[in-house]
Amino acid sequence: MATINEYTAEMLDQAARDLKGLLRPEVAEHVKLVQKGLMIFRQGLVHQLRFDGDQATATVQDVTPVSVRLNLDDLAGSSCSCPSESFCRHSLAVFFKSLELAAGSVAQWVEEFRQPNVEKSAVVLSGLKTARDLLRSNKRPEADFDAWMASFTRNFESIMYGQGKPNPYVVSDLFAVYWRRVRADSPVEQEWRYLYELVAGVQSFLLLGELSREYGHTAYMVDRYYRHLFHTLMEDAEKAMARLAVSSMPFAFDDFIVRMKDVARDLLFVNKVVEYEGIHLYRLLWSGLLKKADWRNEERQWLYQAFEQAEDDLALNIALVHQQVLARNDEQALEALGELSVRVMPYLLFWLEALNAEKDWKRVAPYVELFVGRLYEYLQMLADYEAGTDFTGMALDLIYPYCEAAGRGDLLERTMVVCLPYSYRVYDSFLYKEGAYRKWAELQAMIGLELSYLDSERLKEIAKREPDALLPLYHQAIQSQIDLKNRVGYRAAVRLLKKVRTFYKKLDRLDEWERFFGLLQVQTRRLRAFQEECVRGKLINA
Repeated sequence: MATINEYTAEMLDQAARDLKGLLRPEVAEHVKLVQKGLMIFRQGLVHQLRFDGDQATATVQDVTPVSVRLNLDDLAGSSCSCPSESFCRHSLAVFFKSLELAAGSVAQWVEEFRQPNVEKSAVVLSGLKTARDLLRSNKRPEADFDAWMASFTRNFESIMYGQGKPNPYVVSDLFAVYWRRVRADSPVEQEWRYLYELVAGVQSFLLLGELSREYGHTAYMVDRYYRHLFHTLMEDAEKAMARLAVSSMPFAFDDFIVRMKDVARDLLFVNKVVEYEGIHLYRLLWSGLLKKADWRNEERQWLYQAFEQAEDDLALNIALVHQQVLARNDEQALEALGELSVRVMPYLLFWLEALNAEKDWKRVAPYVELFVGRLYEYLQMLADYEAGTDFTGMALDLIYPYCEAAGRGDLLERTMVVCLPYSYRVYDSFLYKEGAYRKWAELQAMIGLELSYLDSERLKEIAKREPDALLPLYHQAIQSQIDLKNRVGYRAAVRLLKKVRTFYKKLDRLDEWERFFGLLQVQTRRLRAFQEECVRGKLINA
């Protein structure tokens, strides 16, 4: 039986905590995975368990035997010979066996994993009871701004705080109960209902942001459990504003809309964990609802004064730029953007989208130039490849309309180059469609892709149209195969060499082929096996 030293025991203890982050009790597939892994472990089907540093290896006798390598330092990087591409039941069974050997309690781990679901069920039932009590005790609020706001706050506090401090994993379910309660009070008249839902969404956004601040919920907690609530509230607010915009608003709405100006300002001071979402909702309100020029002038003056007291506040800076954009004060807006740090880049996406919709390409141009000019710096600071790819995709989608309308293919290509390697797939297709085969080949060489990974149909087409564009790629591939220093590599190199000889012959440059191949023979004269393969491939005479 494997033995556990102190180092391995510490690794397992940390792995036990990490696994609770990898597997989520609210995901049904993860719950089933834990059940299956537990069953295999309890049936005693984990054999030959061994530990080596931060690795644990074992055989699991499932329907067919499988081999598991558990990476205790990074469980997501574990491997199993079964078809699953993710953390599987066999890896989980090996983890449970390892935990047992380290004197850890498997039952306690499983109970702690399930605890959020148990607590959520109890808390949600309590929230539903509170909501029913509120429904019986409260009458529908009258059409008054203060009455609506008081109702939202009262219901939120009763349901969300009714059981004391809400853990992050119960927030989403409790909020669903709260939102059903809010919707139950919605006015019957359609136009009033749209306004009610807009005010409810913005105020609920603020209340939820304050909850996350009050209880110290980190960005990780919010991301994992309830950031989607903020996004849903923003989307619903945007839909409500769109519906209001196409309906005839009665004069009775005026006071409500005026009062929304102050509520919108509160979004600039929301919890930093959801600062981006708060700023986004602020901009939506001022773009879609608060449209009077006097209001916007007044807001700019207020922002100037607030800015004097908190000059480096990102939210205030973005809000001021937004007001300048709305007022078409583009020179001031661009100057302010140029002075802000590269953190401003995600916020520029909003304005690019809005300006594209106007199709005033002369106005769009300096914003696009500013954006492209700072792309490289921003991409360098992103945490991972996926984030870089996602942002690059959004960036290219937003500058494309301008580049197409203004005939700026050069700017589009420059952006793709700046965004490499994240833009590889888009740039690859762009160059091929444009017939820029030399650049296409240079891109493949720069990225370091082997010939075997490239589209064979594209290679055939380029070989027909512009074979000399492919020569650097083939030369690189030949050297790579020779460097393997084995028969398989040498045979592959010979096949490629014959292909290259065909290219040179087609280009009527056989003298270059002779010089290249002669030099290669000199360089590889000590590689007897390679020379033999060249003879076998009839590249040289015996």
